[in-house]
Amino acid sequence: MAISDWYGKLTVFTVLGDAEAFVFDWSALSPAQQSAFVAKNLAAFKANIEKKGKPFTNYVPIALVGESMPGAVQSTVDLSAPHEGTLLLVPSRGGSILYVSAADDPCAWLAYENEAKLGLRGSFRDEPYDMKSMDFGGEPTKKTGFSLDQWKMATGGLAMVIGQRGGLFGIIERLRASS
Repeated sequence: MAISDWYGKLTVFTVLGDAEAFVFDWSALSPAQQSAFVAKNLAAFKANIEKKGKPFTNYVPIALVGESMPGAVQSTVDLSAPHEGTLLLVPSRGGSILYVSAADDPCAWLAYENEAKLGLRGSFRDEPYDMKSMDFGGEPTKKTGFSLDQWKMATGGLAMVIGQRGGLFGIIERLRASS
């Protein structure tokens, strides 16, 4: 199934066990919803990307994980664990999926090589949620590390794709992050 088959639905994918994800169509959100979304979930990442001179439009948000989901979605399910974060599709990287843990996290980690590896399955409801009326704003999410730590345990360590620094300091940060 293509990621678009899941738009507006609450589904499950595997991290180190199951995690709930709300999959949505970024292009269907209004500019106000997109701004609220970025402020709540991707503020530091977007600032980091733009500081490096790259357009944020190269990264397409496709899913919110666990506690990062909008309240209207989150209130309809008991979360299996305190997962958090945003999944981003990167068409220019062969459709790879990146993971950003929260609004205060400037880094992105390679979570899946492509959307087929996500392994989305099941849905908690047959009818998709109405994304056009959904509130994607609220208090900015804070990095707790739960989902990132789960992925690192499951994969033996995720590769940092976008970090805070380049050069020698960036290498040192990545080495510390992987140990």
